[in-house]
Amino acid sequence: MLRHALGFLIASLVQAAIAWMAQIYNIWGLDLRGGWPLLLAHILIGQVAGFVLLGIFRKVVSVAQLNPWFSGPAYGSGLGVVVQAAAWGLGAVRAPWTAGFWTIALSLVAFMVYGALAAVTIKWVEYRKVWT
Repeated sequence: MLRHALGFLIASLVQAAIAWMAQIYNIWGLDLRGGWPLLLAHILIGQVAGFVLLGIFRKVVSVAQLNPWFSGPAYGSGLGVVVQAAAWGLGAVRAPWTAGFWTIALSLVAFMVYGALAAVTIKWVEYRKVWT
């Protein structure tokens, strides 16, 4: 479980780095100046999402057999839609259609990268395989 958590932490930090770099270069339409509380919430959500994916891999054999470079980004895309909808519903972010194309595109890429890294972590820790 510790190896899973470490992999999910790395995936969350890479995802956050993508968003922060986009904001630094002014191609991100969302405000990420939440500081440590925002980062900690991001990491916590990343841990929960990673362990949900682990549960899916363990319960649904057909998903576990997929290449993690396919299943991970697919999961990340769905996760992105759910998280962004929840954040918008809570008033934490602007509506996606007002944030601009690059914000939506980079957010999707960041979630897909998170999903890929989380899936590769699971595949490696659980099965010691990454490429199949």
